[in-house]
Amino acid sequence: MPQENDLRLDLARALAAEVAPEELPFFEELVKGGRAGATTRKDSELGFGGEAALVGVASVFLYQISETILAFIWEQAQALLGDVAKSAAKDLRKEIEAKVGKWIKNRFRGSPPIEIPADKRQALIRTISKDAKHAGIGEVEIKRLTTVLNEALVVKASG
Repeated sequence: MPQENDLRLDLARALAAEVAPEELPFFEELVKGGRAGATTRKDSELGFGGEAALVGVASVFLYQISETILAFIWEQAQALLGDVAKSAAKDLRKEIEAKVGKWIKNRFRGSPPIEIPADKRQALIRTISKDAKHAGIGEVEIKRLTTVLNEALVVKASG
């Protein structure tokens, strides 16, 4: 997660530039020290002791909340990606359905629209064969069905 930590540090630095620019020259040291309650004496404009001020509190706090901000951004991105994936899946399903429809109308000529691994294909055929027997389908019809499926669901070599 070094890249995530760099991003967190960059976010905190950018926020500090907007919120507490006076802390930027000491930003790295302040964040590394991470002491939110540390106070330092800040010199006045005349160069003599001024009021005690909390210096570094903002930088440390901004570094701490940058993790929360990044987590929120990633959460929103994941939700967006989920929506994109759902939309892409719907589009892909429509495309595959169209190809399956064409393949069926052509009575299984050519390769099936998607490649089905042999083990998955055989498992499907075994299940269908068992269900056909249970439904009272004759052995001759079951043999024809399994032969058709075995042939139809195999990607043909192009030649």
